[in-house]
Amino acid sequence: PNLVMSASMEPEIMTGDVVITKQIKFEDVEVGDVIVYQHYYEDGSHKAIIHRVVEKTEAYLRCKGDNNEQKDPWLIYPEDVRAKAIFH
Repeated sequence: PNLVMSASMEPEIMTGDVVITKQIKFEDVEVGDVIVYQHYYEDGSHKAIIHRVVEKTEAYLRCKGDNNEQKDPWLIYPEDVRAKAIFH
């Protein structure tokens, strides 16, 4: 389970919701899936992000929170993908 800490996926997934996930391989991810991916910052810190896949190529994904106006400003690579949301 993953606890949602922001409003970026509202109204589909609300702040404070618990999201149940299952592991997924990059090649099985589809546009429209809500996934959990790991994002690493320049200072070495990282966090898990739950957003919807809006673009997929053979090399990377682009994601966006349903409540955000813009796509996430970084690319998500196969090794960053952790899981797919299956229930909340």
